[in-house]
Amino acid sequence: MHGFIDRLDRQGSRTLLRDLKTGSSHPRSGEEKDPTVARDIQLGLYGLVTKKLARQWKVPDKAGVAYVYVSGRGEPERSFATDEDFDKLLTALATG
Repeated sequence: MHGFIDRLDRQGSRTLLRDLKTGSSHPRSGEEKDPTVARDIQLGLYGLVTKKLARQWKVPDKAGVAYVYVSGRGEPERSFATDEDFDKLLTALATG
């Protein structure tokens, strides 16, 4: 896998990593509410990289992640921004 982190935002005591997407949105609702390996592995990996390199990047090591859909169609984000959501994402990826 290869890719680029599109954006890091400091939100108080945490870093929110945002990855921009041009395709259809996949909001966290209905059948797509929970994280899946196929859809969310990139976010999980980027979040782990952010936590690992936070000190070097001079950002908080508490991380949240989100896909941001720039097409303007549907919901604008698929977010795992809280500690609980990010932990749920990592658990799903580890067991998925």
